Amino acid sequence: MSITIPDLRFEQTFLRSLNTYAGDTKHAEPEGENLMKKTKRSKNGKLNFDVDAAAMVPSEPTPLVTPSIVAYAVIKDQIIMPLLQGFLWAGILVVISPLRSHIVAGGQSCGKWLFNAVGLGNLRPIQTLKDANVI
Repeated sequence: MSITIPDLRFEQTFLRSLNTYAGDTKHAEPEGENLMKKTKRSKNGKLNFDVDAAAMVPSEPTPLVTPSIVAYAVIKDQIIMPLLQGFLWAGILVVISPLRSHIVAGGQSCGKWLFNAVGLGNLRPIQTLKDANVI
């Protein structure tokens, strides 16, 4: 089982979304994905790349990315989607706030029960000099 690490670089992600919105699904996948599938380790631990040059050259030209596609990608990916995600997250937090307060109250009562069950609730507090009227 292989866990893929998401590409968090802005430029690569933005170019991939531009290619997707332009209608190109072949160039929308990450560049190194096909390369890593064909990579093998030799006996000495070094990487061997079994990639032919014809596979790396695109057979079809990339689609034209117009200014309207760029504007659509920026508005959707950088403005609308974060705004909707923020509204959704804030709505979830507002809805579960009563549940959170019940969880906190239950945790406090459980902590008090555990405190008394261990026997720490029967201890007398240490008298200070001020409480003993020595000062």
